[in-house]
Amino acid sequence: MAALTGMRASEFFALTWADVDFERALIFVRRTFYRGQFGPPKTASSERAVPMGPFLADALREHQRLARPNDSGLVFCDAACKPHDAGNLARRVLSPVLKTLGLPNAGWRAFRRSVATALSELHEPVRTAQQVLGHSSPTITLAFYTQTEEKSQRDALSKLKELLFPTVPKSANSEELIN
Repeated sequence: MAALTGMRASEFFALTWADVDFERALIFVRRTFYRGQFGPPKTASSERAVPMGPFLADALREHQRLARPNDSGLVFCDAACKPHDAGNLARRVLSPVLKTLGLPNAGWRAFRRSVATALSELHEPVRTAQQVLGHSSPTITLAFYTQTEEKSQRDALSKLKELLFPTVPKSANSEELIN
């Protein structure tokens, strides 16, 4: 869910099944669970409907089928049917999985940055990423979440070279350096 929606950990650990609308393929962010307390979303724009694609919808349906029922109707809960503590789960599960996969250690925010960066790489409007992530301003999305990939930077600079110097012949060495 984190990788496909960019939701904050505090948002997906507060989700109840009433917040998941399979018919309209939407996840409604209405509350957070942070430092042991339920509360409102971080900002007014954080309260939102996040679209879910068929892959995520199928995964959530399967999770619902297999999940332990709990009185709160939580989508994700611990063995005591309480909301997960994001920090604890990151230490116990996320970090070891990343290590096993040979990936650098990262926290939940890495998923939000990855979603912002991927949407940028897909040339989606920054406004789309802003709304998906629940930011109050596109400036936040661009300044703190969207990163550029090295390949995109190389491609952009190669296009710039073609624009500025279209008649300069290409050499074998320059092509190797670009690629």
